[in-house]
Amino acid sequence: MATNEIRSILVAVDISHDGNAVCAFARNLARALGAQVTALYVVEELPEGLRGLDLPALRPEDDVPDQEQEALRRLRDHARENLGPDAGLYVTAGEPAREILRVARERGIDLVVMGNHGRKGLAKALYGSTVQEVTEAAAVPVLTVPVPG
Repeated sequence: MATNEIRSILVAVDISHDGNAVCAFARNLARALGAQVTALYVVEELPEGLRGLDLPALRPEDDVPDQEQEALRRLRDHARENLGPDAGLYVTAGEPAREILRVARERGIDLVVMGNHGRKGLAKALYGSTVQEVTEAAAVPVLTVPVPG
């Protein structure tokens, strides 16, 4: 694929300071290529076996629509600050890898940009590797940006 064929970039964001580097990279790449950026935030639904567990890193998923609205508000603020006013915004709920792949396919995305936290051990066992799943299943290139932590 020639670089002039990249017209749309999907950046999967986590609306945290860690995501700032990922957004900055996607913004600069989009400017260099003359591409449109769409920020995607996925409100994670917990696997059935983990619902109800009191683990500090997990939150209950009682009201996904309210969480989607709050995520959209936070994404707007985050995108304005880190991607610029022309970035597209999209919030959905579900399993992150599946939703990233679905949105990329449905929106005709040419490139997916994601942060790679490099989780290992228990964190990887609980959350899996979204980057790995997307990279293995994507029909378009996936570019990963290292995120500390």
